[in-house]
Amino acid sequence: MANMAKPPLIEAIAEVRWGKIDDKGNVLEFPENEKQFFIGQFKAIASQKDFNYIERINKALPDLFPHAVTFRFRKEENTWPCYQIGYGIFTVNQIIDGYKWETFKEDIIFGLDLLDKGHPDGLGSLFPLGVELRYQDGYIYEEKYEPENFLKKAFKVELGLLSKDFKSPELFEQELQGIITAFKLRTIKPSGILIFELKQGLINGQKGFIADTIVRSTGNDAPEFTVKNLSDWFEQSHDLQRHAFKNLLNPAYMEGLK
Repeated sequence: MANMAKPPLIEAIAEVRWGKIDDKGNVLEFPENEKQFFIGQFKAIASQKDFNYIERINKALPDLFPHAVTFRFRKEENTWPCYQIGYGIFTVNQIIDGYKWETFKEDIIFGLDLLDKGHPDGLGSLFPLGVELRYQDGYIYEEKYEPENFLKKAFKVELGLLSKDFKSPELFEQELQGIITAFKLRTIKPSGILIFELKQGLINGQKGFIADTIVRSTGNDAPEFTVKNLSDWFEQSHDLQRHAFKNLLNPAYMEGLK
């Protein structure tokens, strides 16, 4: 993607979640110190590293709402990466401007160190729930393409689209709306799942398809929470992301992005 003149990336997100759960998947508890000191301590550590631009987000949610980000940290307004924290959650976010995997990985490791120092109990004391690396890409198609024709042109994905007989012009407008396709695959290294979701949407006001490619390890698949273990997990997950990107797009279409 780094060598492309027109890379489709919208946003890359690395996410870490923690907290104890019961057999039904309900969150039972978080570290007591987290309730009292996490936000303040993380703010102090982030400020020491020049992440002084702080935004309160999702203001309608209670402060201790599980797994919803409530604070965002940047060096300056509208700069990237940004770090986000909430009750039992930490994310690193990066848009296409300035994106390179090597730099993004460094930002992830830097952020994990912030979390380790910024959480009152430290990274290693947290109960791992899951880790995720998500890439969201946007593919704009020209007006001359019907959406299903564009999908066949761009993606190596078999789609169960409607027959011409069903789309009778006497009964329906001819452009399909709300096309969605998705699949999951178990992954070996790292142990977890790869999720691919493709749906119609607007990208900067233009018609297109938004693709989310997610590598996720939860439960027993989640790695132990150390900076080294998580760094290795994100590297392995990026290898899967690279493989998915290269093999889900048709080569001729991909050439057009270079």
